[in-house]
Amino acid sequence: MLGKARVMDGFVIPDNIDSGEVEHILYEFSENDRHILKLCNSSLKRGWFGGVDEDDQELRQLDVLKLMARNYLLIKDLHGHDILPIGTKEKIETIGDGINEVFADL
Repeated sequence: MLGKARVMDGFVIPDNIDSGEVEHILYEFSENDRHILKLCNSSLKRGWFGGVDEDDQELRQLDVLKLMARNYLLIKDLHGHDILPIGTKEKIETIGDGINEVFADL
């Protein structure tokens, strides 16, 4: 049996999630989305011979992938599937713990 839920910004959110926490998650999600779009639309640096600076390209792509992964975790939180607590720095024992550690300083 499904519990009560509310819809905010297109997400179906269980009522047992605190409204303040939801607002915080939605804000972080939209900021990450804005940064993703900005990074994806930015021009690549050119190297010495006019080609793409591959190191810069890899760093930017990694930044986009990190933000996308973080948004995935935020969506899971909004749906009440607490995969990783936000902002915890516990002992890393799983891949998920490692991902959480990467995003702790964003």
